[in-house]
Amino acid sequence: MCVCACNQVGYTIRFEDCTSAETVIKYMTDGMLLRECLIDPDLSQYAVIMLDEAHERTIHTDVLFGLLKAVRFSQFVSVFCL
Repeated sequence: MCVCACNQVGYTIRFEDCTSAETVIKYMTDGMLLRECLIDPDLSQYAVIMLDEAHERTIHTDVLFGLLKAVRFSQFVSVFCL
């Protein structure tokens, strides 16, 4: 069962999506962000993307770096790596 404390902040993990139409901030794993890239290569529904723990190099983060670099130059999306 998904219980969200606030509709404006949500999260998505592999088998659970706790977001709504009112969600403004969405936390997700790197695997879920890769899945979002497959569905929408331009990530058009996002204005800012922050990659946390990017120093912990995995295949997911390496692929995301390349995909987000292309997205950043194709539209106005701010990408931050923490």
